[in-house]
Amino acid sequence: MQKVCLIFLLMLSLNTFACSCESIPLDERFREASLVVTVRLLERSGNRGSFELIEQYKGTSKLGPKISLSMGANNSCDVPHSSAVNYLVFIADTTNPGMVACNSMPLERYRLDSPSVESGPSESEVENILEVLRILKMKNDMRENAKPKLDY
Repeated sequence: MQKVCLIFLLMLSLNTFACSCESIPLDERFREASLVVTVRLLERSGNRGSFELIEQYKGTSKLGPKISLSMGANNSCDVPHSSAVNYLVFIADTTNPGMVACNSMPLERYRLDSPSVESGPSESEVENILEVLRILKMKNDMRENAKPKLDY
């Protein structure tokens, strides 16, 4: 009986960790990521996918209209990857398991005030999310441009 309880508690804690990305604020996820984009899935093959780039908010290199990403194993809080939705993708330089496990979320399910997989935002809330991302991009660009350029 103790083993059954222990297994149940371990499974419960894994599910809680898997969806802990929902509580990470948008500005923190943006700050931690080296690349932030919105994309639409074109085709999927195993854990790889071809995506249409909708907009790039952060990243040093300019991406083409079609990009290839590893999607993991539907690691975005058990939300299936579908071509019917746009995804907000955060790719981090770090090996922080929270960022790795939470690298994408359908825009239709991401809430600006309190992200939730259960209830998605309205169209105007999605536009607010995109506007916040554009503002974060402008702030990041201004910060990068303000850094002194050193030539050696």
